[in-house]
Amino acid sequence: MKNKTEKLVVSKILERVYGRSFSEVIYTQGVAISGRIRLYELSGSQATVVEDVLSIVSEALKSKTVNDDFSGQNFAGYVWCEDLFRITREKSYMRLLLMCADKYEMGSNGGPPFPCDPTFRSEDMFFTSATLGRAYDFTKDRRYSDIIVKYIKDISTQKPDGLFSHNIDATWNWGRSNGFANLGLIEALYFLQDIENREGYNHILERYLAHINAINTLQSDNGMWSQVLDRDDSYDEFSVTCMLAYSIARGLRLGWLGKEYRETLDRAFRGICDRIDESGGLKNVCVGTGVQNSIGDYLNRPAVSGFDHRGGSFALWFIAEYILVSSPK
Repeated sequence: MKNKTEKLVVSKILERVYGRSFSEVIYTQGVAISGRIRLYELSGSQATVVEDVLSIVSEALKSKTVNDDFSGQNFAGYVWCEDLFRITREKSYMRLLLMCADKYEMGSNGGPPFPCDPTFRSEDMFFTSATLGRAYDFTKDRRYSDIIVKYIKDISTQKPDGLFSHNIDATWNWGRSNGFANLGLIEALYFLQDIENREGYNHILERYLAHINAINTLQSDNGMWSQVLDRDDSYDEFSVTCMLAYSIARGLRLGWLGKEYRETLDRAFRGICDRIDESGGLKNVCVGTGVQNSIGDYLNRPAVSGFDHRGGSFALWFIAEYILVSSPK
């Protein structure tokens, strides 16, 4: 089967290039390390990757504190702690992630939790769920799950059509803002599966399904989603395609999505593969982007073609999940 061969080839290309450094504590590097661990876990080579990853993150593991200037994008840089713990059962690897989770404080008066942006930027949905979700799954401490549930309930940036604005002011359908929002929802669903607050959990699931239904209609025939999702004059964007495809793959695997989404997923896989070259270079990854002032600013935002931590990170997560959902039961 062609897809099986392609999955193996693409996974080898990606893991040779990405997840090989932790020069900065940030999600764009931390997710890649996590993705490498997942791929090696699937191949039965956990011991090999653990030894290598420990050499990469050794300085971070020596740290006794978390930088007071860190924000969500830095906290989510430690997602690999959970992967190391899952494989080795060594609880000490979760220490850094728990220190990050303990920096979060419940939002008040309808506002987001600290340290999230007060304008409800969609990036924070991912950073918060990724950090607090793992902390809850490890400790079963409701402090963490309660912050996630309240935060998602308070978010007002999901529009009637199911899509997410970048924040409360930037109402355009930027691709990666929707990717971050969807990742935040799927991370929460995954790590909070056993919470007692079923009403809160079902609310997260409803938001996830509404968003998946919305983005499903906006996928291009070539499998990609665009820099601005609902604009035909917008370029195909690599990172949002990986983010949304990862979420769809995990939703299919865990039963939240029906088999009708399999075609969407397979198209995305083909589109992603077509945009990875043999050296791990990627095609059209939007550069780091804060909240912009107009839709034109999003449409004209530059795209990187070549090596890119952000795109490579989410591609690793996607290919590992795609292998899992495609494996015989």
